[in-house]
Amino acid sequence: MKKISLPFLLIIAMGLQMLFFATPSYASSKHTVASIEKRNSSASFKRWLKRGFNRRRAIAYENYLIKHLGRNNVPRMEQMLLTARSWRQCRQSQYQVPPRYLWHKMLPTLRLYVKLKRRGILPRDTYVRSTYRNPRLNSCAGGARRSSHRANSAVDIWSPSFHSRRVKRRTQNKICKFWRQQGRRYNFGLGIYRTGSIHIDATEYRMWGKKHTMRWSYCRR
Repeated sequence: MKKISLPFLLIIAMGLQMLFFATPSYASSKHTVASIEKRNSSASFKRWLKRGFNRRRAIAYENYLIKHLGRNNVPRMEQMLLTARSWRQCRQSQYQVPPRYLWHKMLPTLRLYVKLKRRGILPRDTYVRSTYRNPRLNSCAGGARRSSHRANSAVDIWSPSFHSRRVKRRTQNKICKFWRQQGRRYNFGLGIYRTGSIHIDATEYRMWGKKHTMRWSYCRR
């Protein structure tokens, strides 16, 4: 029997490692590879990216979204990976890449979010501040048992302009009007909270407010 040389075995081992453990790229020649870290990214996000495979997974997720939506329709990944504002109290991570099998769930919601911004229904400075939550975090954060955050199909948004009560009320009135007139078409799930934070998803036509019930929805006024 022929002896197999050590260099040959090393080459085979490296090839198998690349085959089974490399993170596939969703960027093609038509799509620029994601630049996950921006100049003004927060220190906490930069630290998170350096841990384990976080950067690689985040880039794969961003490239997936860019491939299906276009670069200009994908918010910054620092926003898209935010979990919940109560992450610290719940002893969870501030950022998390959702499981791969849930990535497609975010596409209809982001299309709706972009449409609302482009139509001027949402202020230009609106940004995403909560997306996917694992079941444990969602429960700790007070989310509904069937929250679409658990399925990676929802975003909570906020605008610094909401510090102005007039701007906040005007935005709420405009988004309620859109929900009534076109909500069914987009399966628009709309939650408006006292803080001014707005929940958007594209999974089921419904509305709610305090206590996650329709009775308390701002749009019923």
